[in-house]
Amino acid sequence: MGDLVPVSQPIAGSLLNVVAAAAADPNTDVDKLRALIDLQRLIIADDARVQYFRDMGAAQAEMQPVVRSIPNGATNSKYADLQAVDRAIRPIYAAHGFSLSFSEIPTEGATVRIVCTVLHRAGHSEPHYLEAQADTMGPRGQPNKTPIQGVGSAVSYLRRYLTQMIFNVALTDDNDGNRDDGELLSPVQLRELQSLIRETATDVRRFMVAMGFDVAAKLESVRAGEFVRLRTALVSKRDIVAKRAARQTGVAA
Repeated sequence: MGDLVPVSQPIAGSLLNVVAAAAADPNTDVDKLRALIDLQRLIIADDARVQYFRDMGAAQAEMQPVVRSIPNGATNSKYADLQAVDRAIRPIYAAHGFSLSFSEIPTEGATVRIVCTVLHRAGHSEPHYLEAQADTMGPRGQPNKTPIQGVGSAVSYLRRYLTQMIFNVALTDDNDGNRDDGELLSPVQLRELQSLIRETATDVRRFMVAMGFDVAAKLESVRAGEFVRLRTALVSKRDIVAKRAARQTGVAA
């Protein structure tokens, strides 16, 4: 989707001038003015949609597979919970102008339907939904949760799968999977991350843990395939810090 380039902004701007001039003319036909306004709205909406899909493609290209790290005793396997998925991809999609809004739609019976609206800074949004029964049964078919707990479990499950589906997030059992054949960060990549860490006054140990690494992990031992994810998180933090500083000083960032 990288070839989608918004081209309608100049057109929308020119049309806005036409609409303004027509509105100022007392002889303007009201129906024609309304048609011009509707056309302008369509152009702006189309431009926002193009930007949405362009940035969605860019965000997905930066996302690495999320490691399944939570043991599931009932199935003797591991899974990636909502927190792990969110921690891995939120800095990336937020840097590309996306945010997620979740809501529940009432349904009949014990069915839970969760809607996720993906919002983009350009103004376009896309709704997605999944539904499932309230999760009150254990692996052997015996009740193991109260009805309220079952609804909460289903909501968490659906939110996780919606998030993975929207951003095409892959899961892996290998901590080193898809990491550029095991190569470590290059000296240039390492220096850039260290510079961003200093610039944002980031605690390295806390940052590594927040990004899903072991508490004893060192930045120097990180695989090269992690560079984009770590850099995106630090750049996002830098931008947030800059905006806060700008608001405090009254100067636009």
